Amino acid sequence: MPVRTFTAAAALAVAVSVSAAVAVLMHRRCRRLERAATAQRLMAGREVHDNAALYALVLECQGRLEREMARQAAAPASIADHPPDEEVLAHSTRIDPTTEGGLR
Repeated sequence: MPVRTFTAAAALAVAVSVSAAVAVLMHRRCRRLERAATAQRLMAGREVHDNAALYALVLECQGRLEREMARQAAAPASIADHPPDEEVLAHSTRIDPTTEGGLR
C-alpha cells in the first residue's frame, strides 16, 4: 500500500509541476500578445497623427504653389521668359561635343 501512495503522490506532484509550467508559459504568452497589441495600437495612433500632419503640409504647399502661380500669371512677360532662338544657341557654344568625351 505505501508504494501505491508514493506513486500516486509522485504522479500528483508531476501533474502539479506540469500544470504550473503550462500556467507560466500561458501567462508569458498572454503578456507578449498584450504588449504586441499595445504596440500595434500605438503605431496606429502615430500613423493617424503623422498622416494628419502630412496632409496639413500638403495643403500648405498647395496653397503656396497656387499663390506663386497666380503671382506669375499676373506678372508681365519679360524677355527672360522667352527661350532663346536656335540660331543664337548654335553660335554661342565654343565646345566641340565630339572632343569632350561624349558619346562615340
